[in-house]
Amino acid sequence: MKWNTKLQAFFFHISYYATARTEELRSTLIQLITHQYIDSEYLDKPVLGMGVLDLYLFMRTARTSMMIHHCWSSTPIGVLLQMCIEDLALDSGLYGLLWNQEFNFSQWTVKHSIIFHACKFNHKHEIVIGVKHHSITKRRNNDRSIMAVASEHISKTSSLRAINRVRQFHNVVHLSDIAAADGRGLNHRFVAGTQFTGKRNDYKWPHKHHVSESDYTQWKIAMEYVFPLNLTLETPLGPWEPCIAEEWTKNWDWFVTEDKTFLYYRETATAWHRFLKNERLHKEYKTTYVVVDHPIESVLRAT
Repeated sequence: MKWNTKLQAFFFHISYYATARTEELRSTLIQLITHQYIDSEYLDKPVLGMGVLDLYLFMRTARTSMMIHHCWSSTPIGVLLQMCIEDLALDSGLYGLLWNQEFNFSQWTVKHSIIFHACKFNHKHEIVIGVKHHSITKRRNNDRSIMAVASEHISKTSSLRAINRVRQFHNVVHLSDIAAADGRGLNHRFVAGTQFTGKRNDYKWPHKHHVSESDYTQWKIAMEYVFPLNLTLETPLGPWEPCIAEEWTKNWDWFVTEDKTFLYYRETATAWHRFLKNERLHKEYKTTYVVVDHPIESVLRAT
């Protein structure tokens, strides 16, 4: 069943059926729905008392109709549903609109969401809807979703769920979030066994999972697949996607000046720690620092 104008009209009428206040109106609407929108090959099959072919199908199509109506109309319920949609998009950790993603994310996401069950039904019946929402996109050339790469190499559901718990514990989505600034290898802070305290995005994450030692074990195994060459990438990440200066500085923590003289750590928007290069040691900086409002030099991301 493909998404088309006829099916859209079907959902429109089914939403009115779901809210009809009188039995007479409900009866009239269900006859209209049954005879106008359901293929004739099904009409000679046994149906329920009100002309509903299948209560399961009715409830799930009504759920989709309700979601479309409220999101397009921007009702208070629509705003809440939009939040639930974006929560599931973060939970899946995949790129693009939720409706266009492969449903294999069902292996690692939570399953008690109304949006999850709407996606499950629509995917089964090849229904694609047009509800827009904030979607995840790559941050750098050659960037990919962590869960997309992990699921290519790991098929066990319990392992994927463990990996996803740790990913959300760190609040990360992309390879670029967990890679070093040069885009070549893994930032080892993400396999230290503790929560990452830096910042990689402004997303409002839906929940925090309890992360066990076995979850970290699965995460570390996944990192060996994601960064297969001794925790480095086969294809290094390329240049960053264009964005405003405020965005890329507030979603990273360490920076270095172009001449490598100063190393900066961004504690807050107006409190930066500036470290001076140690002239005796070529690649090291002094441990003492001064606090400045912001760098006055041009800076690059660092690890």
